[in-house]
Amino acid sequence: MLPLHKIICPIDFSEPSYEALTKAAELARHFDAELWVVHVVPLAPPFPSDLLIGAIDTGESDHAREEAAVAHLNEVVAQRLAGVTKVRPIVKIGFAANEIACVAEDESADMIVISTHGMTGWHHLIFGSVTDKVLRLANCPVLIVRAVQQ
Repeated sequence: MLPLHKIICPIDFSEPSYEALTKAAELARHFDAELWVVHVVPLAPPFPSDLLIGAIDTGESDHAREEAAVAHLNEVVAQRLAGVTKVRPIVKIGFAANEIACVAEDESADMIVISTHGMTGWHHLIFGSVTDKVLRLANCPVLIVRAVQQ
């Protein structure tokens, strides 16, 4: 596993994901590794009227959300990763855990650094955890950065 050459760090623009990004950046600087910062835009759900009238192309909506995510991700990279020389921001559309695991596998990542939001109880049971799913799907080691409880 060591040394690390390519690190994947998914972010959802939340504070816990920025904590994971900080840890991933430290590792990238230490190993002079590539840092791939991944944000996944969820698919837009179909509207009930779409099902009755016929399929309406939601691609423009997804495209607009993707463009907004690219702009936001580029801002985050510029603000938070000044000392990292090899950074690649990536925006995908789909199911977060699947897309993160696919990027890691396709790019032969050495590690995924991901945050957990610390959900417990019924909230975790109903919504699940992207981090849990990535842990199960990934073919490389996963470093989980626990959210700081306030």
